[in-house]
Amino acid sequence: MKRAVGPMTAAAVLALAGCSESVGDCDDMPAPTRSAGKQLPVRISLPSDPPSAGSGLEVEAALPPEKERPDLFDQVMRQLMTDTIDMAGVIGDVRPGECEQEKKGKGAYYRCTVFYEGLKAEWKVQFSDIDASGGWSTSRYRAWPAKGVLTAKTVYAAYGWTRKDEKEVPPRCDKMPKVFLAEAGKALRYECQSISYRCHNGDWRLRWANDPIWIDDDGRVDFGEPDPGFGEPDPGFGDPDSG
Repeated sequence: MKRAVGPMTAAAVLALAGCSESVGDCDDMPAPTRSAGKQLPVRISLPSDPPSAGSGLEVEAALPPEKERPDLFDQVMRQLMTDTIDMAGVIGDVRPGECEQEKKGKGAYYRCTVFYEGLKAEWKVQFSDIDASGGWSTSRYRAWPAKGVLTAKTVYAAYGWTRKDEKEVPPRCDKMPKVFLAEAGKALRYECQSISYRCHNGDWRLRWANDPIWIDDDGRVDFGEPDPGFGEPDPGFGDPDSG
């Protein structure tokens, strides 16, 4: 993910297909029984709109006052605070942390922290075109989360959005804390679930199918198995020959 310093709007794009098969004479699908497996405790409402922390103006108003003459790191930090609110999905108290260089040489990157409701989110930030003297010749950078911050409200809404057409049997999720930290790129210890169903000649077979929850490299909650190529620095980023 490449970014230029400046405001951006993150829109959750989430889609998961239900699993079903219907053959022969099959009437309306019955309600699931215990034979369908263990239900997770939280019944999820199906939203009419995708989850969002709020408008760009609302998110901007939640940020600390901007410095009169922000340097590059100030500008990057402001964008990371915006991205952290987008990731949490709920406007909350957000404060800037610090950026420290974690890796030098080819593929160098910084680890930057942002505080959200007292929890410390961590982002990896890779800049392009830093000359030998340490001066900046461009403001291009790419960022991805190392440790994210999520809210139960956002996870529930995001999963409900992916299953918005499954009105017969609403999806379910584990009970989650109101706000919590999560290592990005790895499955959380919480899961959500929806009904997988098959019918053959009037014989319905229903079961609850669980989906892992994780944070992708754009800082958005996702469902299914995590991407094995998540979050690797680009050794060629900023190299004039890399394009």
